[in-house]
Amino acid sequence: FTRQSCRTRSVHVMVPILALFLGSLSASQMCVHPPCDVPRDPNLVPQQPGGDKIDIWALAMCPYTGGLGNIMGAMELIMQQAVDEIEANGTLLPNHRLKLQVAPDPKCSTAGAIASTIQGLMSGPTKFAVIGDCCSGSCMGNRDVADVYNVPSFSPFCTSPVLSNPTNYPNLVRYSPMLGGNNEVAFDVMKNVLKYRRIAVLSQDVSISISMADGFLKLLDQDKDHGWQLVMQSKIFDDSTLPVEEQSPTLVAKSLQQSSVRMVWTCLYEDQAVRLFCAMRKLGDFWKNVTMLVGCMWWSPAWHDVTVADVDCTSEEVIEVADGTFGIDRSHFVNADVVHGLSGRRVQEVKAEYQAACAANGGLCHESGAAYAYDAVWSAALTLRLWLDAGHGMSDVSYDNEDLDESLFEISKTLEFQGLTGYIAHDEVGDRMGSFQIRQIQARNPVIQVVAEYSKSQGFNWINPFRWGDLTYNPNVPVADADLDSVRPTDQSLECPPGFGMQELLGTCLECSAGNYEDGGVCVACEPGTAQNVSGATECDVCRPGTVTELRGESQCMPCAAGTFQPEAGQRKCQSCPPDFWRLTSQVATE
Repeated sequence: FTRQSCRTRSVHVMVPILALFLGSLSASQMCVHPPCDVPRDPNLVPQQPGGDKIDIWALAMCPYTGGLGNIMGAMELIMQQAVDEIEANGTLLPNHRLKLQVAPDPKCSTAGAIASTIQGLMSGPTKFAVIGDCCSGSCMGNRDVADVYNVPSFSPFCTSPVLSNPTNYPNLVRYSPMLGGNNEVAFDVMKNVLKYRRIAVLSQDVSISISMADGFLKLLDQDKDHGWQLVMQSKIFDDSTLPVEEQSPTLVAKSLQQSSVRMVWTCLYEDQAVRLFCAMRKLGDFWKNVTMLVGCMWWSPAWHDVTVADVDCTSEEVIEVADGTFGIDRSHFVNADVVHGLSGRRVQEVKAEYQAACAANGGLCHESGAAYAYDAVWSAALTLRLWLDAGHGMSDVSYDNEDLDESLFEISKTLEFQGLTGYIAHDEVGDRMGSFQIRQIQARNPVIQVVAEYSKSQGFNWINPFRWGDLTYNPNVPVADADLDSVRPTDQSLECPPGFGMQELLGTCLECSAGNYEDGGVCVACEPGTAQNVSGATECDVCRPGTVTELRGESQCMPCAAGTFQPEAGQRKCQSCPPDFWRLTSQVATE
């Protein structure tokens, strides 16, 4: 147990017990639905030395069921496509043939992945790696077991930040950027591109949205010098059983209307976004001055057609309110006309071939997941080639080889190449240094348009102009500051008239009350020695001799009490009469 963390020691005990149970099952008993229905290569025995090539195996696993649906069913096609290309390449693995054995359904859960990984690794030939999983919970269970068997994992897109802990989840290489990366891109867009300061933050009452909101607020707190103003923070609940006027989307929409905030960061699933957009529409046209930025835009192309019981807006009405909404998502197939760094094929050709295969397979596609799976398979193949070139051989592919997983991991995390999902590079713990898409809902164009791609290594790559209303802004084209002002709306919707100040929380102009005056658009309390007895003033009145104000924000100057006087104007305290002198209260207290 010297190489394992304390957390995984229980798995060491559990794996042999499960192995004894699973080993007693027949092949038909081990096959769980729906993998039983998926065609398999009948040859599960490695080719013996002496043939033209030696088969070397990896275990492919992603869920067929669970929270993310049938991802594996949609990705088997592109995994096979990558394997076929690697075989046709001939030079990457000249003496070996990469083969994939599909694992039983991990069901997008930790427990399901533990059972699936054990069954997959124990059945058939020894595997040098796992290419999976695709759910963060499944990745946790997969790594618990794969770590015991000493094989690394090449995960297409497990995104939880928890998996970044190499002590608990060692030798895990991830090809999708972490969720925290979405927030970093949203923060960069909002600060450096859109240049806002006053914002609202809305989350949905689900753990992933709450976590995203907390992460974004942390970024704001770490950048106080920018002058961020959190105008409002709220949450949307799944409360469709309540009367519409009491539902959280309606209440949030009213708060947005009152705040006059221009920029809203949010993380909502499609159904809750539709509820909010519909609620905003019913309050007039204030939404025309509001720009949304969805930090987790994992929305389908037909997001606006989602059926929500309590929404009576049409799809067209929802799109009209959402027009101009920005979103951050992991890169899918990159839009640029680039060549994949390992396969040598143009990205759009690979995409078109996958789409055609999906259509022939009943339309079961998952383009974002497929692109990451393709990159993971090719990366595993290159890692294997470099590992073999380092002097390793088939005898080293053994679950008893305690150096197998670490030696492969150390190679894989150093690889850099142009992938289907953008430029691929990893940090020290194997996390993808992300590539993201900045997207925008544009009612006059395809519903969700990719306007830019972003990676830490290469920055922004602007593809299409983004829009506010009828205006467009292309960051690639230099324009004068005056022109920018006409395109980028200001933080607040109005300038305050004289005597009125901007209320920071609500973002609206309020008349300065008595005891205060307006200075530079802000209501300021009158200083001691001055007062103002009317509202809407632009200055305070200086107290006359014989009168004073001791505190800030006074509405009137008070006369000096009996036995005191004040010969000067604008003073905060009265002076005591000297010995042998006195003053009546009805007299002017100047001497």
